[in-house]
Amino acid sequence: MRHGEFCAPPCRQRFNNRRLQRGAEVYDLWMAFRFQRSLARALKLLSCLNRLAHLYRQEDLAERAGRSSWRAPEVVLAGRPYLRAVRLVQRRRARDA
Repeated sequence: MRHGEFCAPPCRQRFNNRRLQRGAEVYDLWMAFRFQRSLARALKLLSCLNRLAHLYRQEDLAERAGRSSWRAPEVVLAGRPYLRAVRLVQRRRARDA
C-alpha cells in the first residue's frame, strides 16, 4: 500500500482483516469451482461467488462509505507478474511434422 492510504494503523489492520476473512470464503469456493467442475455446476458456484461479491460490496457501501475493500488489480499483478505471462505451448505433433 502507498504511504498515507490509511488514517492510522488500526484502520489498516481492519482493512487487512476484512480481506483475510473474505478471502478465505472466496478461496474455498473458487478452488472448488476450478477443480471440482461437476460439483461446481451442481451447486452453481459461479453464481454463489458473484452473489458473495455483491454482498461484500453492499457491506462496503453501508459500513465503509463506499470505499473498496480490495487492492487495485494493478497492485496485485505488479507483485506477481507471471500471472499475466503468455505461455506458448508447442504441440509435439506439430513440432515432429
